[in-house]
Amino acid sequence: MADKNAGSIALDIFNYISPLSSNISGLLLTTVENQVFYVNQFVGTNLTSGGLIDSIYVPAITNLALSNIINIMAIQDGGANSASIGDLSIENSNLMTMSKQYHDLGQTQLMALTKGLKFFKARG
Repeated sequence: MADKNAGSIALDIFNYISPLSSNISGLLLTTVENQVFYVNQFVGTNLTSGGLIDSIYVPAITNLALSNIINIMAIQDGGANSASIGDLSIENSNLMTMSKQYHDLGQTQLMALTKGLKFFKARG
């Protein structure tokens, strides 16, 4: 994955979710910028949303922002009836679960960046 700026990450999320209402699409860049700030605080980096974000941080920022957008889709204006996220079609009742899964994935990716998550091979 290449280095990206916040606008490129927001565009990737916009292209990943269908349909995305204009109310939510207007929040995409702000949501991604908030996640860049969160990653800065969590990892101790000095990333800027206007500059290039190192490729090792892009997946975590993308998944955390995607989690927030899906969460907003589930609750805003009574929620979306259904949505396509990537190749998956999902009903409103499952959007919150999907949001949590993307959040957990982003958190795991952040912990791996801070060396707070270690994997060991079991002997056997």
